[in-house]
Amino acid sequence: MVLFLMSFISGVCLLFFWIKNKRDHLLFLGVFLVLYNFSYIKSIANYYGIDTSRWGLLPIYFLYLLLPVFLLYIKKISVVGLHKRDYFILLPGSLEFSYASVQWFLYEPSEVREFMVWKIYILGGFVFNIVLMVSVVICLTKHLKNNKTVYTTKGKIQLKWTKYVLISVLVSLILLANLQYLGYNQQVYALSYMYDFFLVLSVMYFGYTSKDTIIFTKEKGTSIQCRKELTGVLDKIRAYLFTSEAYLQKDFTTLTLYNTTGITPHKISLALKVIEHKNFNAFINSFRIEKAIQYLKNDAYKKYTIDALGNEVGFISKSAFYAAFKNHTGITPAQYKNQLKA
Repeated sequence: MVLFLMSFISGVCLLFFWIKNKRDHLLFLGVFLVLYNFSYIKSIANYYGIDTSRWGLLPIYFLYLLLPVFLLYIKKISVVGLHKRDYFILLPGSLEFSYASVQWFLYEPSEVREFMVWKIYILGGFVFNIVLMVSVVICLTKHLKNNKTVYTTKGKIQLKWTKYVLISVLVSLILLANLQYLGYNQQVYALSYMYDFFLVLSVMYFGYTSKDTIIFTKEKGTSIQCRKELTGVLDKIRAYLFTSEAYLQKDFTTLTLYNTTGITPHKISLALKVIEHKNFNAFINSFRIEKAIQYLKNDAYKKYTIDALGNEVGFISKSAFYAAFKNHTGITPAQYKNQLKA
């Protein structure tokens, strides 16, 4: 009862701070807290003698939703940022909620727990969370190692805390699952309650201390060391592109660049964003357009059509070539060609 109320009230408070202060990262922490101990409702109903047999209250554990919500929080406070596609990670949780809600009203809890589908749901949730947590912990560790100068002190503390939370959840899941398998049910309940209590306290603390924080990364102009490092990265990229002309490949991506230079896609994107104020496609297209201009001025390429010229410098379509050329020069390739003839 105490744990549920603590989580619920704290979650609502964080959601209030989100609405009041416009701090989007608090939305995910607030939702996380509200959902975290939802399964305790069944125990609370039994404690107060509320008869749930008529409508079959079945605990919803949000096995497929809690961790994804927490991961959205991690992305929100990181330099990577949150994109629309990231919300697809909530899809398994939505399906879980739909499935478990149906069980509420159609069957008794004792019946549902005997269903093979329910057992697969529980086992699948366990595997889903283990795999996801291991992957994220590895990525977070690498990210923090490669981006020490990007974050403020508060940003680094917040990200390290999220990593420790994931590790602690991972260890507790494995430990409690083994204890339950060995028959230590009472010990499992006590340890689980203690762990939930301290986890909720930590979420409350880090949520409250960041309620006025707008950004967890350093401002572009304040980190001289960071800008020097990113400028060096960009110089290395330019040198490689000038000598190799690899940008003429139609399928040239940040991953291709990483495989040849060893510069991670994240660092490539960050360097372009901070120094050039461009995304990767715009940056590469600028090289392609400059190459196309060289070809237009070269008599050996006068027989080339505009379409063929765009294809020669790496564009996959005429429309993409025209759009990039006009964005770079202010005129179309055909207009530029006519100006050369005049």
